[in-house]
Amino acid sequence: MDLDRGDNTHTVKRWLQLALNVPTGETSLMFGHRVLENDLSSIRSDSPVLLTRNSINRSCSTLCLCPISKDFEQKDCSGLVEMLGCSSSCDRVKRLVEDVVTAIRSGVDPVPISSGLGGSYYFRNVIGDRVAIVKPTDEEPFAPNNPKGFVGRALGQPGLKKSVRVGETGFREVAAYLLDHDNFANVPATALVKITHSIFNINCLVNGGIRLQLMTRRVNSKIASFQQFIAHDFDASDHGTSSFPVAAVHRIGILDI
Repeated sequence: MDLDRGDNTHTVKRWLQLALNVPTGETSLMFGHRVLENDLSSIRSDSPVLLTRNSINRSCSTLCLCPISKDFEQKDCSGLVEMLGCSSSCDRVKRLVEDVVTAIRSGVDPVPISSGLGGSYYFRNVIGDRVAIVKPTDEEPFAPNNPKGFVGRALGQPGLKKSVRVGETGFREVAAYLLDHDNFANVPATALVKITHSIFNINCLVNGGIRLQLMTRRVNSKIASFQQFIAHDFDASDHGTSSFPVAAVHRIGILDI
C-alpha cells in the first residue's frame, strides 16, 4: 500500500476491510510483535504488517500480507481450502470451493496455466471440468516464488506497474468483485483463500542468489485469489478493440472509476 504521512492504522484497516470484508472493530494491526495503536511512523518503507482477528484463534496465514515461514507451513493443519474474510456475496465461490475440495480428494489434480507471467492454476471438479482459477500472491510477476523466472522483488515492492505492488493483485481482484454491485461489470465470483496443494511453486536460493524451482514438490499452503472460471474461445489480447461491444467496455470503465 502507498501511505501518506498523515495516514494511520484506521486508514489501513478501512482499505483492508474493502478488500477482505473484515470488520475493522474485530481486528488488530501488528508490526512484528507490537500492536499498532494509531501511529505508523515506526514502520519502515516496504515493511510487511499483519492483520489479525481479535478473540478468534486462527492461523497467522489467514490475513498475512507477507510470506509465511517454512516452520509455520509444516505446522499448518487446516483444510484444503479455507475462505478468508468471506461475506454473503461469496455463496457462489463457496459452492465452487466445495466442488474443488471434492475433486482433489477424488484424485483430480489442478493444472498449471502456461500463459501469463505469474503462477496460476486451473482447479477442476470431479468430472475434470475447469471451475476455478487460483493465483497465489507469492507467485505473481517478480514475487519470490514466481514459477516462470520473473523474480527479484519482495512482496510489497513495486511490481510491473509502480502503482501495483508485488502480491497485491489477488487482493485487487477480490476488491473488484466486491465493488461490482449486482454484477454490473460481469466480474467473475472471486474470493481470497488459503489453499493447500503440492502443485504450488516454491523457489530456493542457490549460489549467486539464483532462484531455481524445487524438483521435489511437497504440500504448501498459500494465500491466493480464487476466481470462477469463465469458458471462453480466446483471450482479449488476441483481438483488436473493435471486437468488443462499446457497452461492455463502458461497464468496465465505470467499475475502474
